[in-house]
Amino acid sequence: MSPAAKRAELWRSAYSADRAKSYEELIRESVGPIYEAALGAVAEAVCLLIPRRSPRILDLGAGTGNTTARIRQELPSSLVVGLDGSPHMLTIARGRFLKDRQVSFVEGDFGSAHWMEGLGTFDAVISTGAIHHLDVAGKRLLFGQVFSILNDGGAFVCGDPLQGASKNLERVYENAWVRLIQRNLSRGRKEVPLKAIRARHRKIQKDEGDIPSPLDDQLGWLRKAGFQQVDCYWKNFGFAVFGGRKRGEVFLPPVGSLRRPRCGRRTPSTMWR
Repeated sequence: MSPAAKRAELWRSAYSADRAKSYEELIRESVGPIYEAALGAVAEAVCLLIPRRSPRILDLGAGTGNTTARIRQELPSSLVVGLDGSPHMLTIARGRFLKDRQVSFVEGDFGSAHWMEGLGTFDAVISTGAIHHLDVAGKRLLFGQVFSILNDGGAFVCGDPLQGASKNLERVYENAWVRLIQRNLSRGRKEVPLKAIRARHRKIQKDEGDIPSPLDDQLGWLRKAGFQQVDCYWKNFGFAVFGGRKRGEVFLPPVGSLRRPRCGRRTPSTMWR
């Protein structure tokens, strides 16, 4: 079985119908406010980096549509295409945006060689909590593929877990994540020992085929793929939002336009309600 076939089989098992139904609860318990902050950073980066008022945006690993929802909230004029390999996740996402004609979803494996065929070009490609499922070769291939479908001046913005650049830092990242889970569980009045949380956390990572990479490595791969102005826009221990642009100048709003920002007015998220 090829690596792509093994990954597809793993994802089908990890993102089953049952997992899709419980996904929001898993997110709330495992990352909670950090995930919410990362979504906000992804949307903010798109607002600041993309000059077009009605950008066409691709959401890689769209899942149940959380990143798409934040983009639509912040950029009401955007057109969003969400791509995901799980039909169960896409069923939930499509139901969520049933009345939104500016959002569509496509089933596809972004780890394959030809996932982008027929999708056209985009002003921005975004992803949150998905690309860490690819190995080093897969990430480097993906970054080049993303570059190829971006319009000039377009941006790639990725929010993802990270591998520590050293064993000590990796341990710090894991400890920070385990403590975060414990805090999230305590908010729901669930008291679970750190040892049990760590064991479950590692099992989920193994079951989902997580292969995070160090931040500096990924920034380097983006530059080698052709991206410019590569940077990390937001970071919290082992979580980061980073990306780069495909040529073009940094968007500078005209004088006086800051009174009427292109991005939609922020409203409190209803994700956990």
